[in-house]
Amino acid sequence: MAYTVQQITAALELYDKIKKIVPTVRQLGYPSVHTLYEWINQREATGGKFPNIEQIGVRKRHLKVKMNHEGYSAERKLEILKRCFEDTENIRDVAIDEGVSRAIIYSWRRRHLNDGVFGLQHKKKQIKRTESIDEQKADDLRKNKEEASDCSVSSDEIVKLQRQVKELQMKVDVMTEVFELLKKEQGTDIEALTNKEKFLIISALKTKYSILSLLKHLSMSKSSYYYIEKANQKEDKYKDIRGLLKDIFSNN
Repeated sequence: MAYTVQQITAALELYDKIKKIVPTVRQLGYPSVHTLYEWINQREATGGKFPNIEQIGVRKRHLKVKMNHEGYSAERKLEILKRCFEDTENIRDVAIDEGVSRAIIYSWRRRHLNDGVFGLQHKKKQIKRTESIDEQKADDLRKNKEEASDCSVSSDEIVKLQRQVKELQMKVDVMTEVFELLKKEQGTDIEALTNKEKFLIISALKTKYSILSLLKHLSMSKSSYYYIEKANQKEDKYKDIRGLLKDIFSNN
């Protein structure tokens, strides 16, 4: 859109009076924010002669918004937030007018919502106090203890899981022996097995699992197990007589 010399002059004079880009554009209704920046550039590049003379052979300089908000007081930040979120001004226009980025305006808003005015105040940089050698040693010792504690907890959990896996495997092996050794049907309740049958299962698995764990799983007392074991180890005093009787029966 083309503007007359009079319109450009009026816009620059109003800007010089109020020193703000966005209010100048809103008050006059023209031009765009970027166009007004361009006019200011051209006036500076021609030594104040623009728009009365056309800029010829002069390198264009772009007026950049300074994105530096250091030194802004909490009151000024509140005023900027009020313009954006209470007066519903365009955040982009306010950012350009105030010389800050939109990101920092949203950051101020989050801090204000979380901490109120205190969130907008400058935070002093905390300088870490130099610790003495003794304090550093104590701190290192504390960290080592915490790390050791974490490691021990992890080791305990691993041992617990390994124990659970072994118990499950033992249950599977016991039921396998019930089916294969005792020729029982599937679904047989191990509680209903006789002590002799339990003894046979334990004898078959005692090289893989401890006798105590097998006794516990089969609900069999130690005394019953060792009684059967001892009875099986006794020498048959009628062995010879039985052999002789067997021979006589076979001959006759």
